[in-house]
Amino acid sequence: MDPDIRFDDLLASAAGRDEAWYHLRQGDRLFIELARLVDAGRVPVDAATRWMLGAEHLLGDPKLVERARLLIGCAVAAGKPEVQSALVKAVDGIAATQQQVAASDTAYEVTWRRLAISQFRRAPPVNAGRVDFAVYDMGAQHAAGELAQLELSLWPNGSGVAVHHPRDSLVTNEIDSEFFTSLNEAWHAALDLVRREKPAGEDESSDRSAVDGCWRVVDGNGNPLSQVRGRSASGAAIRGWYHLMTRRLLDERVIVLCQVRAVADRSGKRYEGYELASVDGIAQKTRAVAQATLDEGSAARFDTIAVVGAENARQAEETLHAVGKANAFRVHDLATGRAHGQPAGEPSPG
Repeated sequence: MDPDIRFDDLLASAAGRDEAWYHLRQGDRLFIELARLVDAGRVPVDAATRWMLGAEHLLGDPKLVERARLLIGCAVAAGKPEVQSALVKAVDGIAATQQQVAASDTAYEVTWRRLAISQFRRAPPVNAGRVDFAVYDMGAQHAAGELAQLELSLWPNGSGVAVHHPRDSLVTNEIDSEFFTSLNEAWHAALDLVRREKPAGEDESSDRSAVDGCWRVVDGNGNPLSQVRGRSASGAAIRGWYHLMTRRLLDERVIVLCQVRAVADRSGKRYEGYELASVDGIAQKTRAVAQATLDEGSAARFDTIAVVGAENARQAEETLHAVGKANAFRVHDLATGRAHGQPAGEPSPG
């Protein structure tokens, strides 16, 4: 792709929009190019209207059209001088909400918009990092497991909301609702943990959970994944969020193969907390973990697999024996605290 394309010029003309959207709908290209235009001060105030003319035909999917319009609107806002008055900010936020956001999901959409503007302005997060997880296609016969990563970041002055990164607005159609729900539950579970573990002597006015979160799903090269399903990333998500919130060092030799789920009382109506639970596809995922090496290929990338429950532990151990890696890994059952194997490294899923 030509880095010298002037997308603002193309989008401003009917003749150039086809070429512009051909490039901009690919992966995270729209976000990247909008950020460059914000840096250069080349986002016109009417961009969300003028640049979107004919986009319904060019993008095809109404959801993509709306996401693109919202993202361009955030780029317009990011290009304006930052408003310092808290009152003016609040009024502006209310107006934007009334115009662009469904009332049923106001908190999420307002946070999404705020973080998009912050990122276009190159504001730094409070903390950021990546955490590994494993997936496999349940619908495919003999499907192999694969490794992916969650790219997580924390943002200041938040209200405790986690959103999918605005950068991937046009890449999300094949990420299912269960995946979104599970990451949201992992986020709130991490917030609960942090609130309960407030260190003795910490200033009572401080609140480490007064942040918002942002997440992406990427491959090993940092490219966004367009298709992810299920809840298997939520165990990795709570681990990643918790370490970022508490500023603890994440042990990259450990991978967590489990899920987080909300727990209700017997009536099913009252929330009682969160719990870790087992997942499907442990054999396929363990095989992918066992085959992973560091970038130079000289050493195993992981030495500990954390699972939940005796059945998942048995499946992981049997798979490691089958691939000849039983002596190189520890399998740690988070439900019982029981560990199997003797590799070097931290036995807990830290």
